[in-house]
Amino acid sequence: MSGLGWGEGVVAPFVPSPPRALRWLRQNIARLLGMQSTVGQPVFYEAGCGEGIVSRLVADITKSYCICLEINADRLEDARRLTKRAGLDYLVDFVQGDLTGFYLRRSDIVYAYLFPNAMEPLYDALPPGALLISLDFSVPGITPIEYHELGAHGVYIYRVGGNRATRRVLLTA
Repeated sequence: MSGLGWGEGVVAPFVPSPPRALRWLRQNIARLLGMQSTVGQPVFYEAGCGEGIVSRLVADITKSYCICLEINADRLEDARRLTKRAGLDYLVDFVQGDLTGFYLRRSDIVYAYLFPNAMEPLYDALPPGALLISLDFSVPGITPIEYHELGAHGVYIYRVGGNRATRRVLLTA
């Protein structure tokens, strides 16, 4: 399949982030945003947003500016509709397209639930200092700064930088 993302094949199925991961994010997003030394409002991206559940959660809790990136026009329209219904459309923008065609120039935090074949190119496309939160899939060859085990799921957190070898901290939820 072409036009779906980096490399060969599909980079992510439409599978919403599970409730346990959303609870973890709800409890930790303020701390993660606090790890960023940004001037002004932080920017949060949800790569492969589907219906935009994570962006709505982040916008609702932190009032941060969020950008939903999605290749599927129908899913993106659902995300837009659900965000408007939640009264958060003033905090969330929507971009339709392949991740390869979008420049993540100012991204403080990026959340992704993407297959491994998409994680390394996504990491490499981010600016130094950005945080990448990945549900279930690691970035090949990169050690996360944090890992949180959530039963059958795991959350990997990476700090993007020039040094591809970073320390690993194992935390459990």
